[in-house]
Amino acid sequence: MEGVHIVFENKYFYILAKDHGVACQSKTQNDIETAFNSAHFITRLDQPAAGLLVLAKDSESASLLSEILEKGLIQKKYVALVEGVDVAKSGQLAHQLTKKGSKATAEQNKMGKSVLRYFVNEVLERYTMLDIKIDTGKFHQIRAQLSSAGMPIKGDLKYGAKRSNKEGGIYLCCKRITLPDPETGLPLEWNIDMSDFSLPLWKFYKE
Repeated sequence: MEGVHIVFENKYFYILAKDHGVACQSKTQNDIETAFNSAHFITRLDQPAAGLLVLAKDSESASLLSEILEKGLIQKKYVALVEGVDVAKSGQLAHQLTKKGSKATAEQNKMGKSVLRYFVNEVLERYTMLDIKIDTGKFHQIRAQLSSAGMPIKGDLKYGAKRSNKEGGIYLCCKRITLPDPETGLPLEWNIDMSDFSLPLWKFYKE
């Protein structure tokens, strides 16, 4: 499938890397779900975002991996390029998220169940690159929380960005995934080079 490649596979799952604009699921069926029609999503990415995701090969594997996910053993590292340069070197955001139609709203709340931690990776002329960790995977969580904190993701018009990217997509990427091997329990890790994706400013990310 164009814009998607298999990073790794075994008898249980695929690790896929998708580019900006590729849908996990869509009404047109030009999507990952159709291309891998016997597989089950364990993790997903919004269509305008890019990066790594986990796809179980069958229902039995999906049950096993879902259990691993529920235990918090599938870890993901995200990267976002946000508008503005006046950003603290690190921070934590806590919100109560509510899905309303095709959008999420984030109400700031120190006791909020949705927690996002970020660290500044690089500061560009008008934008800031963030490394991000979230404990949950709520609908549009990163997009909504960063927007609520006054840091909309570059190109994300739905969540307050000033303008779109001429190449399309938004500057949000799942850069790394770690999970335990279903057979041995040993940790497995996949990490991608974001400069391979279609948005040009990823090249400024510092490894």
